[in-house]
Amino acid sequence: MSPWAANAVAIGFFAIVLTAYATTAVWRASAWNLRPSEVLNSREGLALGARAPSLTGYGADGSEVDLAFLGGFTFLVFGTAECVPCRKLVDSASFHPATRGMRRIYASGDGGLPTERGVSAYWEAYKFHDESSQREQWNAPVSPYFHVIDQKGRVRAKGIGSADSHLDRLLSIHPSRL
Repeated sequence: MSPWAANAVAIGFFAIVLTAYATTAVWRASAWNLRPSEVLNSREGLALGARAPSLTGYGADGSEVDLAFLGGFTFLVFGTAECVPCRKLVDSASFHPATRGMRRIYASGDGGLPTERGVSAYWEAYKFHDESSQREQWNAPVSPYFHVIDQKGRVRAKGIGSADSHLDRLLSIHPSRL
């Protein structure tokens, strides 16, 4: 083989390796740009369009309840006690245009509603019957994690959030637009 042919083969091989490396680097760089919240919004929670399972818990009076999600839109938040982002989400969702016509439910391990602004009149608060199994069933490992459930009991949106800006994405699923 002539030296020119050997050089051409070596350069071609180098070009293939360099292209593969560059493609991998670009793919990894784009994966690094995913914020943790975007990963949680896409991978955690029930799948969009999935039927929402019922939720069992205890009401404020201690009675056992079995919550079904049919007939209207529901904004369901999985929270925890003393959770500052949970309190911010409850306060924001109480007056946000996207959640205004929705049934608002807060489920936590202690049944309390974490708020400082006196918005409890806008919410139903329940204590989990079995928090770990229900979080696993709903695939909601972090707090606050929310699901928006439509009138047919299907998940329309999900994610984490604690401010009006996080809830703004819900405007695109407002019931009047469905």
